[in-house]
Parts: sequence; structure tokens; C-alpha cells
Amino acid sequence: MVTELTTLLNCLDEIYDELVKSGKIDSAQFFLKHRVEIDKMRNDPNKLKDVIRDLTTCRAMAQYANFSLKEEALLDEVVSSSSACLHNIP
Repeated sequence: MVTELTTLLNCLDEIYDELVKSGKIDSAQFFLKHRVEIDKMRNDPNKLKDVIRDLTTCRAMAQYANFSLKEEALLDEVVSSSSACLHNIP
């Protein structure tokens, strides 16, 4: 699970940076909030699952926040990484 979680955290950093660059601060804050929560909840599998599960259902954000193709690709990586993490949390 450590590898999947590291991958997810890296994906969250990437999408955050890209969204900040394009001025989509509200969307960027969503991912930063989740990243901080994941760091806090690492030792509590139940709460960690809740935070990560939220990331598996955020794909619609790309439509209402008018994501670029690059931002959509990064969002897909976040969703995929989140799903992989969920399957590996005890």
C-alpha cells in the first residue's frame, strides 16, 4: 500500500500545481485539502479510506471547472491512484 499511497500523493501534488498555474484555485484547494487529510489519517485506515474514496468520485469536477486536457489527464491519474489505494487498505 505504501507504493500506491506515494503514487497518489504525487498525483495530488501534480494536479494541485497545474491547477494553481491555470488560476483554478478552488479546484486546487480541493486536492490540497485531501492531500493534507491523507497525511493526517495515514495511521487510521477507516478515516483514510473515507478521504481516498472521496477522490474516486471527483471526475465530474473536470466538467464544471472547465479543466484543460492536461488537467483532465492528471485528474484521471488521481482517480486511478485512489482506486488502487482503496483496494490495498486493510
